Amino acid sequence: MRNIKQILLCLFASVMMVSCLKDDDSEDYAVWKAENEAFFKRMQDSIDPATGELYYRKIESLAYPQYYVLVHELEAGPAENTTKPLFTSTVTVDYEGHLYNTTEEFAEGNVTFIVGRGTSTYPVSTGWTWALMDMTVGDKWEVVIPWELAYGSSGNGTIPPYSTLIFDMKLVSIPMYETGYN
Repeated sequence: MRNIKQILLCLFASVMMVSCLKDDDSEDYAVWKAENEAFFKRMQDSIDPATGELYYRKIESLAYPQYYVLVHELEAGPAENTTKPLFTSTVTVDYEGHLYNTTEEFAEGNVTFIVGRGTSTYPVSTGWTWALMDMTVGDKWEVVIPWELAYGSSGNGTIPPYSTLIFDMKLVSIPMYETGYN
């Protein structure tokens, strides 16, 4: 009987300790997440005052149509160049990135990496990959990436979880264009 009481007491204590643990920090970031989602929705619906058209266009994946990035062309690459990087292409990109609520950059530079993989020091988000695969060399775009296609609920370094990211990205070159097997 004493063993049963000890087992029940241990079980009760374990349940109490486990119930006190937080397995994620979503409650800590609930307001931030809501603000980021509201911002993304506003950008999705924003109108270009010069044309009366939507300011951003959507780039989505057939596999995940509920998610998309928003892009606005700042500069077009040369008209004769219509080559777009593939998922396995090596590209060079100039970029500046910031959170939705500030113009202070969290990242900027020039980086060469494989689309979809990034590098060990520069992880590339799904949103970056989708945008890049629609760009041609010389294109410069403003890209708005929702948190689901950025760094998700975990964040990355100085980027908090649930962050909508805004990048000015220019596809500088495609030094290695993998064509696959013919």
